[in-house]
Amino acid sequence: MIEFKNVSKTFSSNGQDVHALQNIQFTIEKGDIFGVIGFSGAGKSTLIRTVNLIERPTAGEIIVNNENLVSLQPRELQRAKRNIGMIFQHFNLLQSKTVFENVATPLRLVKTKKSEVKERVNELLKYVGLEEFASRYPDQLSGGQKQRVGIARALATNPAVLLCDEATSALDPETTSSILQLLKRINQEYNITILMITHELGVVREICNKVAVMENGRIVEQGKVEDVLARPEHETTKKFVRSIIPDDLPEKVKQYLGQKGSDERIYKIDVTDETEQLSVFNDLVHQGLHVSLLYASMHEVRETSFGALYLSLKGNAAAQETARSYLEKYDAQVKEVTKDAGLVA
Repeated sequence: MIEFKNVSKTFSSNGQDVHALQNIQFTIEKGDIFGVIGFSGAGKSTLIRTVNLIERPTAGEIIVNNENLVSLQPRELQRAKRNIGMIFQHFNLLQSKTVFENVATPLRLVKTKKSEVKERVNELLKYVGLEEFASRYPDQLSGGQKQRVGIARALATNPAVLLCDEATSALDPETTSSILQLLKRINQEYNITILMITHELGVVREICNKVAVMENGRIVEQGKVEDVLARPEHETTKKFVRSIIPDDLPEKVKQYLGQKGSDERIYKIDVTDETEQLSVFNDLVHQGLHVSLLYASMHEVRETSFGALYLSLKGNAAAQETARSYLEKYDAQVKEVTKDAGLVA
């Protein structure tokens, strides 16, 4: 549906080249809600603006619906861009026009019949819950209502792709949630592919099925949302994950560390739906250890659960070594918690 092939974008600033995008390469499948996340200056806004050539890439190909937009002639490009809707952070509504006129604008630009414009605009305003606001002006609306107008306008020409450039960052949490649920509904009911740019991992967790993480104009990590959140690899990704899933040592475990005995070890075990959690307990008990669950933290993303267990293992040296060997099969998913409240592999 959308494919970036070795896409780069270089700007010139004060006589120096700024590499906003560097060899971007990934694919968004039809029906995806694909999130691209990064801190300020990562290049994510430049990336989304290359999809409809608001920003033309310096190098590479942007393929949408099997067409390389970069190689199209102006008239062909204009036709192709009708299939791409865009929602902006600050709404970009025409202040001198009513809600109806704002939504109607894309249809009138392509010379749609007046009767069809009226029918389509009324249909969209009803869909986004603004049918009673058709004659109002943007300054008479709340932020959430303005964004719903922006969404209706983006859907006017029946696009196959919807681009969301920080579409919820100017909204309060409750309004953000309602807008995200509307976008999810649009994706499911119209089978529209959505590309979302955001700096909020909570947005990605709520509705996206795939995510790419950007830093310094590059994609540093990508995959299914549940996989990336459960097993972040790049340090930038880990920072984002910590913003919604803290990984600080729980206070209860810190207190326990100060009083644990010499025959006791404490482990943190990262678990997922695929981890045989019950067998871990049973196998450790069968090795002659006393096993206690000190703390558990679980999260769910797209029906996939993941989290961490903190276990206390009490037993003699031989049993502890046997247990250590057993736990090694989990590789990096298991770490021993030391008395100084640190983690060691």
